[in-house]
Amino acid sequence: MKNYIETYQIVLETLSPVYIGSGQEISKKEYIYDSSDKKVHIPDMKKMYTFLMRKGLLNEYEKYILEDKKDFFIWLKSNHIYKKDYMTWIDYSMDSGDTVFEQRGKKGILTCIKDAYGCPYIPGSSIKGALRTALLAGDILDNKQKYQNISNKVERVPLQGRRSLEKEAKEVEEIFYNVLSRKDKKYDAVNDIMVGLRISDSKPLSCNDITLCQKIDMTPDGKENKINILRECIKPNTKVEFDMEIDQTLFKMTPKQIQYNINLFLASYNALFASHFNQKYKKDTIFIGGGAGFMSKTVVHQLLMGKPKRIKRVSEIIDASLRDKKHQNNEKLGVSPHMIKITYYNGKKYSYGACKISIIE
Repeated sequence: MKNYIETYQIVLETLSPVYIGSGQEISKKEYIYDSSDKKVHIPDMKKMYTFLMRKGLLNEYEKYILEDKKDFFIWLKSNHIYKKDYMTWIDYSMDSGDTVFEQRGKKGILTCIKDAYGCPYIPGSSIKGALRTALLAGDILDNKQKYQNISNKVERVPLQGRRSLEKEAKEVEEIFYNVLSRKDKKYDAVNDIMVGLRISDSKPLSCNDITLCQKIDMTPDGKENKINILRECIKPNTKVEFDMEIDQTLFKMTPKQIQYNINLFLASYNALFASHFNQKYKKDTIFIGGGAGFMSKTVVHQLLMGKPKRIKRVSEIIDASLRDKKHQNNEKLGVSPHMIKITYYNGKKYSYGACKISIIE
């Protein structure tokens, strides 16, 4: 009997910091920054409370949380708690990277997703989502006539808030993805070819593989605006491994075809967006996680390719979804969105979420 399930390994090499958020934040009074070795230490709160209770300092700590503005490291030192003491109740530590910590402007930390053992990882859904965008974008670029009607709708339909183009987005997906006819209702998830592409969560990483990164907005002329947000990110040049299965009866693309579509999408990403920020990514690059941006997660630019008012229309779509008017001048700038999310690591500037993907038999 023929086996229709093919198995592969995906290897990602992070080209820039990758942030996959857990939805949790560590407040600025709940972590220790040691400037002597540029490390940030995250306490195990239960162990820390036990230690403070044993030392008779719980009331003092509660006062500090409510009233004191000093850095936690300084508060510990003023209460005669030193590194040899607090390292006994630290959950994990990480490099502080290029983050600058200021007494007055110390920031909270948005944590990355971790498994039950406290190890960072990348969910398979993050890879599958990136592939979903790239595969659709590649098909649009290769088969413009097939998408002409929906392209015209996206160009002209009235925009009314965040749910603008929701119907059109479904129609685009139906053309490429919802073709299995396993149920009468075309948009039913069981009709989506991606049910035949299964990607595991990654093998666990170490907390040594993460670093702190500050969110920074950068305009095409290089002006930077630092945002008061820190993120736990997987470091550049980290290799991350996943298992992948393709059910050929449902998902009929080969790894070679997947890579082809990835690179079609990437070429448009470079030409329409990255080049305006003096960036260009080499082949086989995908974008995952927080900060990767609008351009990496949508296909609206590809749908509107060749339209004379493409940038203006994309700007209107972004403004409608955000309910603001911050993108009205994008057409003059020649790019939309008009900012890219960047950060610094080891003195080098990076955008977020770029990864080289390899699919290995």
